[in-house]
Amino acid sequence: MAKKGTLTLTSHKHNDSSFDQIESTNVLVIGNGPSAITLSFLLAGHWPYYSPEDFQSHNENGANPTLQNLHDRLLYHCASDSCHHDDYDQESISKPKLRSLMESDLKELSQDLVGRTGANPVSVLMDQLQHPNADLGERNPSTLKWTYRPDRHVDHLVIGSSGSPGGIWHAIAKTCSSKLRSSHTTEVLTLSRRSLMQLPVLPIYDDENHQNDSDGELPLDNRIPYRVVADYYRRYVHHFGLDQYFRNHTRATLLDWDPISQCFIVDTVCRKLSTSGQQKYRVRYRAQRVVLAKGTSTSPSMLNIAGETFPFVLHSLTKLDVIIRHTQLLPCWRIPMLSTSRTHSSDPVLIVGSGLSAADALISLSQRCQRRPLRIIHLFRKSIRDRSLIFNQLATNDSNYPEYFQVFQQMKHSVQNSIHCLSCLPHGQHHLPSSYSSSSSSSSSSKQSTLRFEHYQAYQECILSSIQTATNGHRTATLEFLDKNKADSTLCCRCHRPIRHQLTIRISFALILIGSNPQLDFVDDKIRQRLANDASSPIDHRLNPIDIDPYTHECKDIPGLYALGPLVGDNFVRYVQGGALAAANHIYHTEQQNIYGNIINMNHTLSDNDEGR
Repeated sequence: MAKKGTLTLTSHKHNDSSFDQIESTNVLVIGNGPSAITLSFLLAGHWPYYSPEDFQSHNENGANPTLQNLHDRLLYHCASDSCHHDDYDQESISKPKLRSLMESDLKELSQDLVGRTGANPVSVLMDQLQHPNADLGERNPSTLKWTYRPDRHVDHLVIGSSGSPGGIWHAIAKTCSSKLRSSHTTEVLTLSRRSLMQLPVLPIYDDENHQNDSDGELPLDNRIPYRVVADYYRRYVHHFGLDQYFRNHTRATLLDWDPISQCFIVDTVCRKLSTSGQQKYRVRYRAQRVVLAKGTSTSPSMLNIAGETFPFVLHSLTKLDVIIRHTQLLPCWRIPMLSTSRTHSSDPVLIVGSGLSAADALISLSQRCQRRPLRIIHLFRKSIRDRSLIFNQLATNDSNYPEYFQVFQQMKHSVQNSIHCLSCLPHGQHHLPSSYSSSSSSSSSSKQSTLRFEHYQAYQECILSSIQTATNGHRTATLEFLDKNKADSTLCCRCHRPIRHQLTIRISFALILIGSNPQLDFVDDKIRQRLANDASSPIDHRLNPIDIDPYTHECKDIPGLYALGPLVGDNFVRYVQGGALAAANHIYHTEQQNIYGNIINMNHTLSDNDEGR
């Protein structure tokens, strides 16, 4: 493996004596979420085949030009006279007529395919085959058939810190469940529809609304609770017998390259629950190939401003939930003020961010603090009209995302119609006017209550520059408008004075929800510096992503190391499956080349021995 030999490593780093167990495998997957589960499914020998019959069945009235072009391309590239399939006992799947996607040239198949969210080309290919015309609102069955090929199995293991397969989904489900137990809130639903949360072959069902598709009808394609998704991923691994490959409760502490044994080493700390309590032990894995499939939700992004590390500054919804349940920092949502302060008024909560996490925070605060409505200041650097704003993409009406629709209406109403300077913040009850909560809206989302705060004020094109604490215990935040001229020309709707370019406000606590970064601190520095294009900047899937071959997902500068999922911009479950296919396809072909190479070398050795005799 070229370039790896240039890494200078110390020998004590690779001393196996300090570990309780040593395991070797061809492929080690770090992370046990949907990306890792799909990759394990493929490496275990479950192979996808394109089914032209299914394409024709749901395109009788004329195919989408993109799908028709893809159909023709698949027929041309997957058909081969030399393609031979052995006989297998297939109960419900007919013998494939074309070469499997695992055997095909994915670059030829996925070239020039473009997804709506910037997903990688093979991810778009897989999504088009699994969910034809899904972006057009159509609900068509998959055009893929799956065959179990145990002779094509690739040796692999999957490690993950969560206790069950599913990764971060279990933590999210746990947070959502705690909210339900502690209040009368409605269940938090997934952003994507049910069918787009599924992995190959096995449907996802809500136990409380089980649908039987034995008559050929598909289940209702609505959004579903997080707990259902988390349980589905756990059941998926068990259903297909993938448990043997998974090592849960396992956290990676080091990823490095050993030039002596010519393999990757991954050091881990494992937890094991027993009757005597929790036990920890260290395991070292040696692998020819390593796949990074950890996601990006483990390390929240920081603004890197003064005061951001204060304990009343939060960066995750999980910590917000802890505060709500245990009233930490803010008993009854009010700061204990000195006698010289106003004791009957609460300082506002500051929320920073314009994504769905910020919206979820608003929804959570609204639903769970209705007895003591809050004053909230919400700032974000984008314009409310910015097309890249997530709400402008999916909250344009209340039919699919009623809760986010309400948040977006609240944001627009505040930005466009009721700009206040800080000295004029009203203390009366403030919520959406009747024009934004019409009967048609409530009828389509009867379980969604109207957002209600004591006061909500949004500032667009605005940033948080610093956070301070005063000697009297007050907490303050300094806001800055990005456009100074625009700020000076904007008048307060009450006192008609200009909104200043810089504002300093008192706050109770701050929620900074601006996304997350991958937690790759376990990767050795020499490897981590070669993962992304800019070695001097932290890895970010938008600004500084891991540099991969888009058709194999192998890191360009580190052969044998792969990256999947949100690490490389595939942020939805529907897209991570294509990344898993790209990696599995490349790993399989590389394994086959190694086998043939070993056979040729063995034949040469035998020939030399015969000649020597």
